[in-house]
Formats: sequence, structure tokens, C-alpha cells
Amino acid sequence: MPHGMFVGGRSADHCVAQSTLVQFDIDLKHNPDLSVDLVKRLAAHCEDIVWCARSAGGGAYGFAVRRGDLDNQLNEIEKNLRVVLDRCNSRNVAALRFASYDPNPYEHI
Repeated sequence: MPHGMFVGGRSADHCVAQSTLVQFDIDLKHNPDLSVDLVKRLAAHCEDIVWCARSAGGGAYGFAVRRGDLDNQLNEIEKNLRVVLDRCNSRNVAALRFASYDPNPYEHI
């Protein structure tokens, strides 16, 4: 997965190295009026966010360059994207991330 290298399984115990990325997950259950297009536009103004796209369940997900304290960073992402993150999946290095098709993801290359 982009945020870690796993050997022998996919639990947190199998993570042998974390990358410089942190994933974040935005679910419809926490954000019933979610506009993924707006989230992607807002992500373009966040220097730490390198990827944001529509998820298979209708929400969104993304990756940011990890900076300092994870809780503080997730708070900033919520504030900047005007969403409530799924904190469980956003904090879990072993949370499985399917790459759903989004013809227009936000990419900071």
C-alpha cells in the first residue's frame, strides 16, 4: 500500500516500514452532503495533500505527506477540506485501500 510496506500479511504488525504518506478517508456516513468535486478543489490548496479521489463507496480518500503529529494533521485536513474524516481508517496503517476509478483525481505531482 502507498503508506507502508507489509511483509507476511496486512495487519499493523506486518508493517515493516511506513512511507512518508498518511492516508485519509472521507465517508458518506460522516458527510451525507459530501461534494467530492469540492473536496478535490479544496485539496489543491493544501500543500501536504498529494492525491485525492472518489472512493468506491461514494466518499473520497487521499494521501498527504506526513508532517509531525498525526492527530493534528488529520484535524488540519478536516478543517481545510470541510469534512469529518473516518478517523479509524485514517489512523490505521493497515486499513485496506482499494483504488477505485476516478477519471479526474486531484494529483499534486
